[in-house]
Order: sequence, then structure tokens, then C-alpha cells
Amino acid sequence: GGSTLDDHHSFIVQYRPTDDKHLDMHIDECDVTFNFGITSHDNFEGNDLTFCGMFDSADHRKYHHTYKHVKGRCVVHSGKRRHGAMDIEKGERASLIMWTKSRTFRRTEAYRERNRKGLTYGDADRVCLSYTHDPDYKNLMPKKQQYHMKRREEGQSGNETPLRTEKKWIEVCAASELLEGQSKLLKLKEENEQIAVFKYKGELFALENRCAHMGGSLCDGEIEDIGTEHLGSSDSKASDGMVICPRHYMCFNLRTGENVEGDFTMKQQVYPVRLSQDGQRIQVEVEIEVSAETMESVAIEEHPLVEVQRAPLWLCG
Repeated sequence: GGSTLDDHHSFIVQYRPTDDKHLDMHIDECDVTFNFGITSHDNFEGNDLTFCGMFDSADHRKYHHTYKHVKGRCVVHSGKRRHGAMDIEKGERASLIMWTKSRTFRRTEAYRERNRKGLTYGDADRVCLSYTHDPDYKNLMPKKQQYHMKRREEGQSGNETPLRTEKKWIEVCAASELLEGQSKLLKLKEENEQIAVFKYKGELFALENRCAHMGGSLCDGEIEDIGTEHLGSSDSKASDGMVICPRHYMCFNLRTGENVEGDFTMKQQVYPVRLSQDGQRIQVEVEIEVSAETMESVAIEEHPLVEVQRAPLWLCG
């Protein structure tokens, strides 16, 4: 019950069209969430809060309800219910968020058993799809709508026909350009891909750049050893490196993509990364939609090496 809530973490979230435009579908790292509207509804358009199913239910990715924020009103919901904030179309909106936990509840066998099962996938409405958490996201979401959060009436169900994709090796940069402890960001606009490539202890690692929490750029984060503090919370090793998201300080294992605190709902996609045969260039493997145009423009042959025709953006270097 509510009387057992004995821990909380509070913060403010802000949305505007030119900055944090939306919040991807997710579940919270808490048991009960309190969301207080602190912006007048006259100051913004869009950005409705959309709720889908509970994380362990068959309808986890099915639409349930849309909530329109009102200043001074609080919406209370289970932290384990999938939800997200749609694209803000105009103005600026802010909310005060309070995550609460019950240590008594979390010590129960029912809680542990429920969390061991992990996320439940299955049938999906488009509005409930998550580009961070759903491995079939790109097969179900039309390319033009990917990495956006559209209103439900703009697309209610996934693609009727799964898209055909193929894995291709894409050039990131010259090996000499990525120094120890640094990162490079590869942005492929047509594929809606952002991949952060890191060099740590002489090894290369590649993760989805958008933080699974709220989309911060991991490429801008600091890298350090995980150490012994987080061992036991995840499958990390003390010698593994981790990147710290500069927005809210979430930490992710460079090798596995796991949140080092053991939160299974926040995991970064890991991309295969390698040096070219001559050892001069860094490449990552990306899954792209197959068409004559994309295959011609991004395919990299093993030998000789063909440079990508699409101009990637290199940042964070």
C-alpha cells in the first residue's frame, strides 16, 4: 500500500520543440510515479502523456489512455506501466516528477519473481512502440515516423508488412582520429541512427547514442572504470568501462550496454565494431532497410574499402 512508500527521487522535466521534444516510451525506475503539471496549458500544444500496458502483461505495448497536462493537477500511476510524452508542437511545458519506492514491497518474492521475467512484448500499437527498448521497433514503425512520438490518431498499429533489412558495415572515421578515452558520434540521418563509438583501454565499443533514460547524448559523457561498487547489480566486471550520461548521470557498461545499477529497463543497443582489414578505419555494423538506393550508397566491400557516400556527422571528437 501507499503507506509503505519510504524512498523518493524528485526532479523537473522540460520540453520544447527545439530541445527535448518528447519522451520515448518507457517504464520508470520506481514503484509509484507522481507527475505534477507546473505549466499553464495555454503555454504549449501537444506533449500529451500516453499510457500503455503494464511491463509484464500481454498488452504491454497496447494503447490504454491519453492524459492532457493541467497546471496544478497531479497524475499518479504505476512506475511499471509503459508511458511516454508525445512530441511537443509549440511552446514549452514542465512537470515536477516524484519517483517513489517501497523497500518492503521490493523485498517480497512476488516482486522479485515479477522482475525476473523481464519485459513482455507481443502485439503493439504504434503509439506504444519504443525506439530505445523494442528490438522490433524498426520493423513495426514506418521510417518517416521513427524517433518521433506521434499522436495516436496518426498511426495506431505497427506495419502490416515487416520491413526488409540487411546488415551493413558503415565507416565511422580513421582509426587515428579516435584517441584513447574519447568518442565519435556517427549520425546517419536517413536511417535515423545515432551511434557513439568509444575507445577505452585500447578496445573499441559502440552503443546507441541516445540514453535509454531520456535521450541524452552518451557521446558527450565521461568514461571510467565500473570498479567494485556496482558489481552484483548487473553482469558487469570491475575492469569494464562505463559511460556516464551527462544529462542525468545514468551509467552504462561499454561492453554490454547494461545499466550498471541493474535496471533491466534501461539498456543501450550494442553495435558490432571493428577495424577495416588494413587497420586504418573504424567501422560499425548497422541494420538498414534494403533498397537499391541504400544498398548502393552505404555498402562497404571487404576489399577494396569503399567510402560511404552519405555524409555522416562526426561529433564529440
